[in-house]
Amino acid sequence: MHLIKTPLQNVDGHFKIELNKPFFNIFYHPDLSDCRRYIITGGNRSGKSYSTAFYFLWRLLTYKNVSDVMIREHLTHIGSSQFALLKHHIEKMGLEKYFEMTKNKSGPYEIICKENRSSIVGRGLGTGDGHDIMSIHGLTGAWMEEASQLKREFVYRLYTQADSNLGVPIRFVSTLNPVSKKNYTYTDYVGKHYNQLPESIPVKWYDATEIAIDVDGAPTTQKIKVATAAIRTTYKDNLAHLKPEQIYEIEKYKDIGMDDYYDVYARGLYGYMGEGVVFKREFYETYNASDLPNDCAGFIYCDPNINKKGKGDTTAIVNLWVCMRLKKFYVKSARCFPCTDQNVLIEAILQMRDSRTLKIGFDGWAGQDAQWAHNFRMYARSKGIHIQEPEWCRYVVDGLSKNAQYHYGNGNILFPHNFGKGGDEEGSLFLDQLHSFCNKKQNKADDAPDALICAIQLAFENGYKLY
Repeated sequence: MHLIKTPLQNVDGHFKIELNKPFFNIFYHPDLSDCRRYIITGGNRSGKSYSTAFYFLWRLLTYKNVSDVMIREHLTHIGSSQFALLKHHIEKMGLEKYFEMTKNKSGPYEIICKENRSSIVGRGLGTGDGHDIMSIHGLTGAWMEEASQLKREFVYRLYTQADSNLGVPIRFVSTLNPVSKKNYTYTDYVGKHYNQLPESIPVKWYDATEIAIDVDGAPTTQKIKVATAAIRTTYKDNLAHLKPEQIYEIEKYKDIGMDDYYDVYARGLYGYMGEGVVFKREFYETYNASDLPNDCAGFIYCDPNINKKGKGDTTAIVNLWVCMRLKKFYVKSARCFPCTDQNVLIEAILQMRDSRTLKIGFDGWAGQDAQWAHNFRMYARSKGIHIQEPEWCRYVVDGLSKNAQYHYGNGNILFPHNFGKGGDEEGSLFLDQLHSFCNKKQNKADDAPDALICAIQLAFENGYKLY
């Protein structure tokens, strides 16, 4: 436990701010003093919000002219989270006489340090565009709780509002459960530098940009760097404040085989935690390689999605084996990845073929059949080989999803035992899209569920019907 002194300590001489080591290091280590953004991820009961509240209280006690904001998606949630934690710390340390605090439980939420005239106010993003926050004069920092739920474009606009001319260090602190590697906190920040953050050890990196400027009539460029600090915390960083039964409830994820939940909520790792309505996680079934029947027929399906600009769109391919005797579908192999070249995609499909493959199906909507027939012919000619043309399919996925959902819910669709584990990023992404799938109108990545649903339909149309 580390004790932090404040300038007001000479008033009463007894109050102190207590922080566990990982949080003390990220907020107060001198090597991180130039960081503008702080990303604090953590599992359940790691103390990330509790400790961050201490830090923002310390800012109120230490600096004059602080104008920080507490942000969540909904304003009402601030009252029971950030505001409640700050109020708790103030009362625990007996500092009420130094602060003015909102008394209305429904907000607005504001805490003012009377000695410094520094303040922190609560703002909810909701479904609005954030104009009320953008209009705060002299913004010095923000605590974004459950930051993964905030709109990416809103957060970037917020960064531009900080005023660095008030003698207060600018701090944008994001606290969150690292639920998804598709979230902007990962794709825009952490994922550019780390696959996963090290446990309980703060890290720092610089992101840079260049701007064109004119110096005495001579065009030149200026490089600008901004530092970010990040840390991954777990409940082990907060053991002194936990009861045995709380630790048990976190560890139970591992004991009952909920590995994805254990990684995110116990270990604090970025994962894939989407939850839709068609392919629910609770019905996910696996098989061991030794249990794979030898009387199967194989069908490969792909909805080709070539993204020349590489902006994150994915293509999914499924090699599905069907066993009529056992009435089971076995995902022999599957891929989900961003593809920028048609030849790479063709090679991936050909590599997935095996002795059981009867048909290869391709989406044929929007004239894709003619374009991809040409792509296959050109690839075959370049390699000096013959390739059988895929079967062009025009499936309406929403109409076919009920059949796949029925089989999935009854445990008839099985995946390889280690699929999506041990660093298998493509498998993890495939399962995230699968488990997040609701319907085609949700405007979410759905290449993986599309490929599985259509592979089942391709098998059905070729006589492999499981009722």
